[in-house]
Amino acid sequence: MDRDYDLKKLIKFALIHDLGEIDAGDTFLYDTNRKSAATLERVCVERLSNTDGNTIEDLVSLWDEQELGTSKEAKLLKIVDRLLPFMHNLSSKGRAWKDNNICKSQVVSAHLFIENE
Repeated sequence: MDRDYDLKKLIKFALIHDLGEIDAGDTFLYDTNRKSAATLERVCVERLSNTDGNTIEDLVSLWDEQELGTSKEAKLLKIVDRLLPFMHNLSSKGRAWKDNNICKSQVVSAHLFIENE
């Protein structure tokens, strides 16, 4: 993978990637409704992009790019975003996984995309 990242774009992605959760809420990685979360989050991002206080002209297209993982910066952010909770679970001996009855195959499946990046 080419590791020459557009740092400005990467920072923008990091700052905006959870904006949709303002309205939609944070969907647990292993939630059965996870696939519909992006649709609800995008509605929020569209709403925010149309507010008078928004200064990011390309907010929706930036959010779409990071959500779909179409650039190397978006792929890197997705990996970091997925690895931080994973590492937290490792340090807590899998507490969140145990509390939510998450099995190893679910964890492996949710992180499989990282292997190819």
